[in-house]
Amino acid sequence: MNLQLTKEVTTEEKQKAATYINGDRAPGPDGITGHFYHQFWPIIGDDIITEVRDFFRMGLMPSQLNHNNICLLTKIDKPEKMSDYHPISLCNTSYKIISKILMTRLKYILSEIISPEQTCFVPGRQITDNVMVAHELLHSLNHYHRQSKSYMAMKTDIRKTYDRVEWNFLEKAMEQLKFNQKWITWIMACVRTVSFSIVINGSPYGEIRPTRGMRQGDPISPYLFLFCAEMLTQRLRQEELKCSIKGLSISNFGPRVTHLIFADDSLFFCQANAKNCKALALVLQ
Repeated sequence: MNLQLTKEVTTEEKQKAATYINGDRAPGPDGITGHFYHQFWPIIGDDIITEVRDFFRMGLMPSQLNHNNICLLTKIDKPEKMSDYHPISLCNTSYKIISKILMTRLKYILSEIISPEQTCFVPGRQITDNVMVAHELLHSLNHYHRQSKSYMAMKTDIRKTYDRVEWNFLEKAMEQLKFNQKWITWIMACVRTVSFSIVINGSPYGEIRPTRGMRQGDPISPYLFLFCAEMLTQRLRQEELKCSIKGLSISNFGPRVTHLIFADDSLFFCQANAKNCKALALVLQ
């Protein structure tokens, strides 16, 4: 898998990544949309290919290439609070080509390294799978005497976690999953060199250099978040092996489920006793 991820990037990969970028998406700080790249690729293609090739050979991301504009989209018709807005990151199209290449290579191996408790963004899986499992488990808690008296369910909101991912933790997670160092260098170059300006009334203002968090709008960000959530799954499995946490099973011979991870929240299931609750609290902490 590492050989597949870190092999030499071909011209076809670069051109295909540029082609797959939506031409109608809002442009980044360079003001150039994907449609421009599609139409004038015969003219600018060689320069773009050289720029992308230099990144993959040296692992260095130019700061101006990774500058982003933050635009606030309204969630409701008449917003009054900051929580009524949804911030998105507008990346340069040149950067998106690099991120798209990394994403395309990564998604083909995700099902091999991401646990089945995660169904979002993993090719071949559907979020409805976890929804159906969750409905069955909650139904058993509400209607079956053995489950309702001995087990409990807890829901946690992870929407803000996406914006608070520690970059050092992401790097350690990829090391724990045995990714090649060259791949980790590429990913962390994309993550750590980011900067932002805020779009106010159509014009960008200021410069923000974050120290943590994943970007909305970056093609590879959802996949990187899966690695961080995978560390939670591995930690819960360790506690299961030590019998500190006992998951919920609907039938006597059915599989035990300790947790299900969705896009915005997670569900945890365990025995309703002090030992299980303490172990789960320590894991979540």
